[in-house]
Amino acid sequence: MKKALKNLSSLFLVVVLIVGLFSISASAAGSSTIAFSSSKPKIGDTFTVTVKFSAPETMLVAEGVLNYDSKILKFESVENENGKLKAEGIVNLFTEKSATIKFTCIAAGTTTISVSGATYSAEATDGNPINGCSANVTVIDKNAVQSSNANLKSLWISAGTLSPAFSPNTTSYTIKIPYDKTVLTVSANPEDSAATVTVQGSKNMKVGANKRTIKVTAANGTVKEYVLNITRLDESGKEVAGEDEKPKIPEELKVVVDGNPMVIADNFPTDNLPTGFSVAAYTYKEKEVSSITDGTKTLLYLTNEAGENGGFYEVTAEDEFVKFLYIQTAVNGYVILSPESDKIPTGYTPVEITVGEVALTAYRNEAESLTDFVLIYAKGTHDYTGWYRYDTVEKTFQRAEGLGLQYGPEEPEPQTLLEKIGNFSDNEKIAAITIVTVILLLIAALIVLIVKIAAGGKAKKLEEEFDEDFDEFESITITSRDQD
Repeated sequence: MKKALKNLSSLFLVVVLIVGLFSISASAAGSSTIAFSSSKPKIGDTFTVTVKFSAPETMLVAEGVLNYDSKILKFESVENENGKLKAEGIVNLFTEKSATIKFTCIAAGTTTISVSGATYSAEATDGNPINGCSANVTVIDKNAVQSSNANLKSLWISAGTLSPAFSPNTTSYTIKIPYDKTVLTVSANPEDSAATVTVQGSKNMKVGANKRTIKVTAANGTVKEYVLNITRLDESGKEVAGEDEKPKIPEELKVVVDGNPMVIADNFPTDNLPTGFSVAAYTYKEKEVSSITDGTKTLLYLTNEAGENGGFYEVTAEDEFVKFLYIQTAVNGYVILSPESDKIPTGYTPVEITVGEVALTAYRNEAESLTDFVLIYAKGTHDYTGWYRYDTVEKTFQRAEGLGLQYGPEEPEPQTLLEKIGNFSDNEKIAAITIVTVILLLIAALIVLIVKIAAGGKAKKLEEEFDEDFDEFESITITSRDQD
């Protein structure tokens, strides 16, 4: 009996130990994410894959394997220069928390890029597991005939019923949802997998009329829009009276920005908010409206009086509005700022460019041979504020702090005397010749005067010497007579 109890106790301790080890391993597991600079690059293009590792404790180093199809993608390099090609189709990553790998597209097709076998080392442990991840990228043959198919294959909504029933050729629908449905989620898939689908409009439903638009862009750029006219019923299950009439805009929500009349909108798209921002209530002149904030900045959504051309604006403490320019890439987000005049690098001049759908002022040095690059002053996701070098061809950002930028007034190139005289006007040349002539005449007169003075002094000296000699001769003569 005692032996059996002893065996049971031992077994229990082993189980507890195994469970404890499993718990420790599970709690120490990290995670990984993968992002592309472009989800649909073309043959011949270069694009980057960024892998980021995270863990529940401080990492010293992370390590993993990147898998890809070498028939579609050609490995070029790892940005941090610590990676190496382990075998065909596999890149072994050695990096602290993240790595960016550059590929060249060599064939058309869809391939899965995945991270596997990842581990990290902490201060006290090694070989802790990191969960893998994967994502698909489609390489497009830019010389192939692109499809113009911009039809939807399916359309799904989380509440209500489409009227009429969905058909790829029907582009306008009405939907009624009950009062208790405050959110309407829309899911849509294209007939052609090469087409892209974006859903516009807020998923948050207010009582009365709401609108969402589904934009389908075919591979060749053809665009087709499907419109959802949504009515959220009131608490009694009835439609809000006069919902078809244009609502009156409260006077306190009318503002003027740069001389243009605008309106603070309470309904705006929330699908692609700037990184770090979330929806929150904001009181503007005793009127509560929707806004987004990151804890330091508050942004309101402004449109024209017709409810069009909307965008986010930062509201200041003085209730003034500044256009919020934000660019979201596959990896990071950038808030575009206006540099002070003394912070503009020497030799760079402003140029107007468009990045995505954002029109902004960048700075280009025409003396550089790489005219595809400009400087943009911005704040990045990682709280770095300063100049970024933007590649207008590959659409990528890079911090410019290592480019040796110079600040301050630009010093002119030194000129020779002849070059300076050549820049004179005719009157200035005449005046200069007159002044030089007068100076030369004065110098000549001075030389003549000096020569005369020198000559006169020499004559006087000779006369004095002659007088001395004469006096001495006379003295000698007188003395001789007395002796006789």
